[in-house]
Amino acid sequence: MPASMVGFAVAGLALGPLVPALLSRAAADDPSGTLVWGVSTISYAGFVISPLLVAALSGWLGLPAALALLGLLGLPLVARFAVSRGGLTD
Repeated sequence: MPASMVGFAVAGLALGPLVPALLSRAAADDPSGTLVWGVSTISYAGFVISPLLVAALSGWLGLPAALALLGLLGLPLVARFAVSRGGLTD
């Protein structure tokens, strides 16, 4: 139990600065606020939907597989970022 609590604390410390960084980057690119609105909406929707999705998938696949599958849903975003930055063509 203590190891899992440390793991969650480390994950929180690692991911905590991500939201302000995303919002400030979105605001720098679009002064009208449309990107900030979009990033905030998507992040809040993910915050609300992801526990429901994990609960539904864990009943079907088991908790480890459901969490892994939820993590894999982020791969298209990583691939899109890599392609847009030219990371895959170098």
